[in-house]
Amino acid sequence: MKEKIVVGDIHGSLKLLDKVLNYVKDYNPEDVIFLGDYVDRGKESKQVLEKLMQTNYLCLMGNHDNMLLDFVDNGDMLSVYSDWDMATIRSYFPNMENVFYDGGHNIYAIESNGITSRMNDTIRYKLKDEPTIEWLRKRFYIFEDKENIYVHAGLDLSLLEPRKTSNDEMIWHRPNYELENNTGKNIVVGHTIVDEIHKTKNGIIMCDCGNSFKDTAFVWSTTRGVIKCD
Repeated sequence: MKEKIVVGDIHGSLKLLDKVLNYVKDYNPEDVIFLGDYVDRGKESKQVLEKLMQTNYLCLMGNHDNMLLDFVDNGDMLSVYSDWDMATIRSYFPNMENVFYDGGHNIYAIESNGITSRMNDTIRYKLKDEPTIEWLRKRFYIFEDKENIYVHAGLDLSLLEPRKTSNDEMIWHRPNYELENNTGKNIVVGHTIVDEIHKTKNGIIMCDCGNSFKDTAFVWSTTRGVIKCD
């Protein structure tokens, strides 16, 4: 089996991404897989996306990435609500001052005269022209090789054909460790934070060990298991 390196959620941390990229620099692009969630939580979401765009690694769609697209395209505020300090938006507009999120449906700017103005649409329209946003739109939801299925959140194992899991479920699903995995392969996921990268009894390999909270980059090798990227 040829080795692949699988990377869980980066969440806006350029420091974590740089550690991973330094570790995989000698790998062929097709042998490195990112499982999604490049944005939110950390302060450098735009920079993370820009750096990934410069690589040819396989980068799958995550729910936080999809939420950002939903905000840009439809004005859906779940992305901002989940990133309440607007770290992702501020990474695109570092000089944006006197702007705050009301915790509901609106982003406001306080003008010099003290009047507040709603900024949702202004920010959305500016983001639509960002190359990183267009790059996100092109992410696949699932990838499969001879041994493994790679997906951000998981597959619905209650389905007769788990591969027919909807795109929405592929980025939001929480794995059920008791259901039989009849895909014939490991299912390699991020999304659900675990104490350490591990394989469940039904063949789900959990790769999100909270790197973005620990400031430490752990990845999973298909041949060697857990690896710390120093």
